[in-house]
Amino acid sequence: MFSIGWWRLDGAAALFNSAEVLRDGVRTPKFAVADLMDERATTYDQRKPHPLIGEVLDVLMAEPWAKSAGIRMRGAKARAKSSM
Repeated sequence: MFSIGWWRLDGAAALFNSAEVLRDGVRTPKFAVADLMDERATTYDQRKPHPLIGEVLDVLMAEPWAKSAGIRMRGAKARAKSSM
């Protein structure tokens, strides 16, 4: 039978696949951590801040002993200040 050496491509394909797995293993956690740390909680379509942020701040600021309040939701930097 005529052999053209296709068996040599098996090793090259394995190297390519392993490089892709390593690249994905570096990129995916990097983006996942960035998403968790740098983004504010948003609605399901990611167009507006999640309404729960404002509601929680309103409840906190309604307390008579609260001069200022802040919450953190997935890295959100939502702050409410009051001069009580």
